[in-house]
Amino acid sequence: MTPRSEASQTKSQWLAGILITCLIALSACARHPHERRTGALLEDKITTERVETALHSAGKNEFSNVQVITSNGVVTLSGAVASPTEKTRATEIAKSVERVKEIRNRLEINPTTSRSSGRTE
Repeated sequence: MTPRSEASQTKSQWLAGILITCLIALSACARHPHERRTGALLEDKITTERVETALHSAGKNEFSNVQVITSNGVVTLSGAVASPTEKTRATEIAKSVERVKEIRNRLEINPTTSRSSGRTE
């Protein structure tokens, strides 16, 4: 092999190595389609806190046994309330909160839910 073709081959190998390294680095930066960004997680946390605050303000003890989870703006209400009216009211209150896209009301109606403690008896 001539010195010129050897240098050309070395340069090609070096460039191929850099190209492969860049491709590996870029693929490591790609996000999984279901991976959530930090900003989305923070927004969901803020939305959860706002819904919890709205429920507490609307009925001090009426909604004390309600848990709130938010994922991508979809709010899920779970736990127990004393009546169908309270279940409907919880949905309406949650819908009124900014950035809530959808409500999934999984509240159970339990007439023995104590309004003073938020616990079932």
